[in-house]
Amino acid sequence: MLYDAMSYAQQISDIAAAHRKGKDKMAGDEFLSGLKKEDKLMPVITLVISLSTEEWDGPLTLHEMLTAENKELLAFVPDYRLNLLAPDKIEDFGKFRTELGVLFECIKHKQDDNMDWMEGKERFRHVNRNTASLIKTVTGFDISLDEEGDVVDMMNAWENGLNQARNDAFLAGQADGESKGRDSTMVSNIRNLMETSGWDAQQTMDALKIPANEQEKYAKQI
Repeated sequence: MLYDAMSYAQQISDIAAAHRKGKDKMAGDEFLSGLKKEDKLMPVITLVISLSTEEWDGPLTLHEMLTAENKELLAFVPDYRLNLLAPDKIEDFGKFRTELGVLFECIKHKQDDNMDWMEGKERFRHVNRNTASLIKTVTGFDISLDEEGDVVDMMNAWENGLNQARNDAFLAGQADGESKGRDSTMVSNIRNLMETSGWDAQQTMDALKIPANEQEKYAKQI
């Protein structure tokens, strides 16, 4: 509401400045206001865009936020309506003429287990890279933006992201397996040295020069 009012005030200021610069003849009241009778303002429309998949449960009008025991008083209070765009309320994303529709559709389906809803839709084949980056940030989609150019094929990006995730998981599993193998060998060495030397676990690990930050891990396994 404040931004709308400021925008109208700026329009009035600009019109008045144009009259002064043009040295337009203006009557007394017009001169004081800076506007001529025929001057008009451009309408200002503010859209509130929700990037959440949760249903909007907040107020949509100023009157809903006001406390008034006598409801009749509200007839004298100008109401202010929220123009809300929320993904969960949209059924036909194809009506959007910009990629905002692509973003909204991705947000609505970000909890889905697959991308079947994207199949066969041409608008997902040519997505601006900035839009694709925003989608990845807002939805958390594991999509790869490695392909070159200003346009991204979202299906390919998603499939590449899945493949990369699978590869990372495989490598992580290998590294974890190698780590567990090293730990098992170290625990075995500690136990053997404890039996032959008669030392306790702490003395044995100190003798083997095991870093202090790793000793607690091995002590729990012994």
